[in-house]
Amino acid sequence: MSALNIKFHMDDYGTLWRAMKESPASMILIVYSFIFLWFVGGLTCFHLYLIGRNQTTYENFRYRGANRQNVYDRGCLRNFLEVFCTRNNFQAYVQEEMPVRITREVKIDDSEGDSRTKVQDNPEVDNDLLKISHRRDALEADRS
Repeated sequence: MSALNIKFHMDDYGTLWRAMKESPASMILIVYSFIFLWFVGGLTCFHLYLIGRNQTTYENFRYRGANRQNVYDRGCLRNFLEVFCTRNNFQAYVQEEMPVRITREVKIDDSEGDSRTKVQDNPEVDNDLLKISHRRDALEADRS
């Protein structure tokens, strides 16, 4: 659109230089768009190349000089069909895991200097206050 604006100014003022002086914002946008078009276009071409080879960016840079066979390469057409024409259910790959509860040792500042396991991190207790009090009583009875 900026180039079209410059063209309209050229029709009015006659030369490109006068049109650029009349609309400097259009020239700035043209230069800005040209630079970023090359940047985005270059990245697009590079990633299309990676899709054609069925590689990741890491594999491309890591194994560039190793002359290794890419076992996932199915040919350019099949690689593109795999990426753009298959339906992936990514949730099927993720299995729901049980949350892992970690038992930590906590140093208690008392005269004996012993350490005890935090009760709320123990999965056997399971937030039941009665079990907590019974466990504490049992631990004290074992110590004496």
